[in-house]
Amino acid sequence: MAPVGEQTGRPARPAPSLRAQWTVPSQARYAVWRLAGRRYPLRARLRGGPRMVIRPNCLDDLRVADEVFVRRVYDAPWPVDPAGVEAVVDLGSNVGYTCLLWLWRFPRCRVDAFEPHPAHARQVAEHLALNGWAGRATVTAAAAGAAAGTARLTDAGISSRVSAAEPGAGADGRLDIAVVDWLAWAAGRRIDLLKMDIEGGEYDLLADPRFPALDIRRAVVEWHATDPRDPGREWCRDRLAAAGFEVRAGDEGPNYGLLWARRPR
Repeated sequence: MAPVGEQTGRPARPAPSLRAQWTVPSQARYAVWRLAGRRYPLRARLRGGPRMVIRPNCLDDLRVADEVFVRRVYDAPWPVDPAGVEAVVDLGSNVGYTCLLWLWRFPRCRVDAFEPHPAHARQVAEHLALNGWAGRATVTAAAAGAAAGTARLTDAGISSRVSAAEPGAGADGRLDIAVVDWLAWAAGRRIDLLKMDIEGGEYDLLADPRFPALDIRRAVVEWHATDPRDPGREWCRDRLAAAGFEVRAGDEGPNYGLLWARRPR
């Protein structure tokens, strides 16, 4: 996957494994890491690309890195000129693999990352520092919502989900987090690419009457249907279309999927 030139969509024949994308020294470290029982952080580097960290005994990290760099689920369904992407917003950055992707693929861009899980936000910052990109990104350790406040976050790795804070709660294995009014933050800003993967929080943002007025050129939104109350794919598609976007479906699973959206020039 080249970081320069036009982005033309997902390749027909992706690389067979994440390990195959790494440098030879990284592959050797991975073999030792597995033999040692995955008990310490693994540092690896993509051939010609960024460095990454895989946490001890964390299959979620391997799975997300595979989605980003091997399956390439964030390859747009239409050409994107890297020179025209200067402002990227990553809502739900997890541990930062998508941030690395944007900074590598779009050499002129800055990234504003929002990640409410404190451990994940720290790893985003570590990934940025590891690659010398801390000056090109800002990490906000908070959830992106339609109103500022506080909430509780289920501590479920990549599937952590924000719910309303309840007085007296706290011994239920959930984390207290801050929520920023992201729509107020985004007002007046040009966003060349918005990525939204916030485990159900997408519905509040898309439903807000301020969303259509935002200056968003392209977006990739992950919809979720893990809760019976989640409206699902067609609702998200309709909201994006009503906001003036051309919408195309991307990668999908049994209860989630990606929607790509762009505004006509």
